[in-house]
Amino acid sequence: MAMEPAARVEDEIAHGYGMLAMVGGALVGVAAGVAVVGAIGLTGGLAAVAIAGAVAGGGLAGDQIASGLETIFNLPEPTTGVLTIGSPNVFVNGRAAIRAELSSAGGCSGAPFNHFTMSGAVIVREGSASVFINGQPASRLKSKLMCGAHIKSASPDVLIGGETVQTGFVFDLEAWTRSGLQILGIGALVGAGVFAAMAGAAAFGAFAGIGALGYAGMEGVGMIGDAIGPGYRDLLQGLVGMGMVVSGPKLAREGSIASERAKITELSNQGKIADARAILQRHVDAGDVDGIVRRLDVSSPRDGGHLRSGNGAAAKAEATRTGGVTLEGTPGGRVIDDWPDLGKKLPWDQGGKQLWGGASRNYTKGLSGDVRVLQTPKKAALGGGDIFKEYELPELDKGLRSGRITGITYDPTLPEPPPRP
Repeated sequence: MAMEPAARVEDEIAHGYGMLAMVGGALVGVAAGVAVVGAIGLTGGLAAVAIAGAVAGGGLAGDQIASGLETIFNLPEPTTGVLTIGSPNVFVNGRAAIRAELSSAGGCSGAPFNHFTMSGAVIVREGSASVFINGQPASRLKSKLMCGAHIKSASPDVLIGGETVQTGFVFDLEAWTRSGLQILGIGALVGAGVFAAMAGAAAFGAFAGIGALGYAGMEGVGMIGDAIGPGYRDLLQGLVGMGMVVSGPKLAREGSIASERAKITELSNQGKIADARAILQRHVDAGDVDGIVRRLDVSSPRDGGHLRSGNGAAAKAEATRTGGVTLEGTPGGRVIDDWPDLGKKLPWDQGGKQLWGGASRNYTKGLSGDVRVLQTPKKAALGGGDIFKEYELPELDKGLRSGRITGITYDPTLPEPPPRP
């Protein structure tokens, strides 16, 4: 049986911060959802699911954060009105007692963000199911009024027991919004599950696994909050939830990059270079050098790394002869090597150098064991080509210092390339 302090005339009413927090969180979710859609090019139902999930997650996370902060720091709720009409013959602490339907506040401002200002009587619509005053349920702390506000101050020493009963309609926009966000979140989750199932058993299994881990993780965070003290469950879960919403665009982008890189690698290994290039085409058309580089798998076997300055064909043949690989022989390198459209869209002085430099840097970062540096005599006399000096050499030094690279052999005997016709 709930025991709450009795309400009296001149006690205050309030709405709290829940509505403001949910609206603010939902707006963050809208921004994050749109960013996710843009980052990975979602359309139709998938776009709707992503945005809906972000809106629901952001709104509910904001609500939990506000609730936790209110509890932990005992934040005062902004007063939106005062109870003015009470019992004519029952008094609590010398003030007229409040009862449902017969008592009211003299208006409510609706702040923050709950409803427009209401003037005139705002009827009390909740009270005790077992304690009555003038034939109506006795109202107490937390009892709601018709506008959705609740009684926020009450007697310091008189308690009223019994379950809470509602005697009439309550315009509880905060509760409706919270329920709406929960329904929206469930709908987004179901929708995501349907799309995952349509993608195949593996995709649905991954979706189910991630969902289970997410639920377990949030519950674990909640248990940590419970151990700290009242309010911390809401605060910690809300912060984690909001963090997931805010980081959603980045996570989606990274996930999309990893997925496309795996697909490009698979197609390259199957010799389907045209299909692999088709995945990269939109980034080539947009001049997105970083987007291209990050989708290339330029890994090499230990002791098989070969860097080259000049005469790519001869370097590739030499690397192959010794069981190694140059950048152009990696899955990603095969895709961008000798790609006419790439050269047209990204000439050397308009992104081409940065593209090959970025791919070369990543290739060198992945080298391990013994590395060979193949150079034509002319390039060797200059200390290597521009790509080698600007992008590869710094990574070689880092690899040596870390022990990842155990030795470097410089071979300046690479044949000069034949003159161009």
